Amino acid sequence: MNSERIKSQSELRKERILIVSDPTFRRVGEETLLVEFENKIALDVSEQVQRLSGLLMDEQVTGIYECIPSFRSLAIDYNPLTVSHEHIETICRQLLQGDPSAHRQRSRHHAVVPVQYGGEWGPDLDEIAATLQLTPEELVKIHSSVVYTVYMVGFSNGFAYMGDTHELLDLPRRSAPRVVVPVGSIAVAKKQTGIYPLSSPGGWHLLGRTPIPMFDPARERPAFLEAGDRVTFKPINPEEYEEIEQKVQAGISLWDELKSQELK
Repeated sequence: MNSERIKSQSELRKERILIVSDPTFRRVGEETLLVEFENKIALDVSEQVQRLSGLLMDEQVTGIYECIPSFRSLAIDYNPLTVSHEHIETICRQLLQGDPSAHRQRSRHHAVVPVQYGGEWGPDLDEIAATLQLTPEELVKIHSSVVYTVYMVGFSNGFAYMGDTHELLDLPRRSAPRVVVPVGSIAVAKKQTGIYPLSSPGGWHLLGRTPIPMFDPARERPAFLEAGDRVTFKPINPEEYEEIEQKVQAGISLWDELKSQELK
């Protein structure tokens, strides 16, 4: 395996610089304003989306219900009887033109997700490793050595789109999607990785599985991962997987233990 390729990916992540592009504003219905940034999936664009979302939350603009970030845009839901879309656009432009260092940055979570790789938990691991001319152990190391950023949450409740993977994992989706992907499956495709929070169809490649639930409707914030969070994957063995699974089945929540606060 070429270890330099792992190193260069890490270095590229550190070298990314936040460059604020001029966004476009578009009304979506009567109660949503969509702020769109550069048309690409990239960490610098995600940082702009997250920054604007955080700034608006701090401003506590009367009439704004919610800010919903995606890969390259921010949907702002508001009450048109209280605030106009023109006023929100003006506030957004003013906030984006301000000095980023002069504004308090929001606290983010860093989550450590335990994963049993390969075997019945990750049925595509061996095939992907062979295709990339790697051993399964090398592929696990590549996937688990990256600190990922949650770009957005969507597709299904609690499904976090995370990136960027190492360049070797810039893989197309499976030609034949699975009808059922087991809950907790760790998957990769198109330089992204994700965790299936529910059993559902899916076309990504399955490398492993986590016993940690990604969605709990009984909690005030039901998704384990949120846009802007940082995530690392921790390889575990079958015995550790079973131990964690038993705790979860007994109703013991490990979310607080696995997530910590960090300022970035």
